[in-house]
Amino acid sequence: MPTARQIQIDIPGLSMASELPPDPYEIYRDMLANADTREVNIKRVWAVLRKRRSREAAITQANMTRQLGLNGATIRDAARALRRMGLPLCTIGEKVNRGYYVSIVDARHKIDELRKRARSLCITASRMEWGVANEKVRNVLYGLLERELL
Repeated sequence: MPTARQIQIDIPGLSMASELPPDPYEIYRDMLANADTREVNIKRVWAVLRKRRSREAAITQANMTRQLGLNGATIRDAARALRRMGLPLCTIGEKVNRGYYVSIVDARHKIDELRKRARSLCITASRMEWGVANEKVRNVLYGLLERELL
């Protein structure tokens, strides 16, 4: 599986969005036969997203699915990989009508959201670790749960 450093993606300047080729398939047609599938999917998703420079221009996951022939999980995986490369990929909407776009300004909101989620997961992991390591606490918790459930 390629790492973020192994995948090379052209990142045009923000002002050059109108000069980009219209069809993402044309850009990577020659790569499709030779490259790793995940890498190709990431590049195909980026080819669509790099033109989307505002909330108003966001493209929904459903539209990307129809346009690229990829399922939602693959698109989310590609979006995650693009963010891990450092691209300012933002989302709007809920899970069902999620839209993706690229914006340095709006990326701050996504960064804050990711940090908040990471802190929450860290707290949960620490509490579970504490409960697993401490047999006395674990027995008390089990006892409380047993009384609540009966």
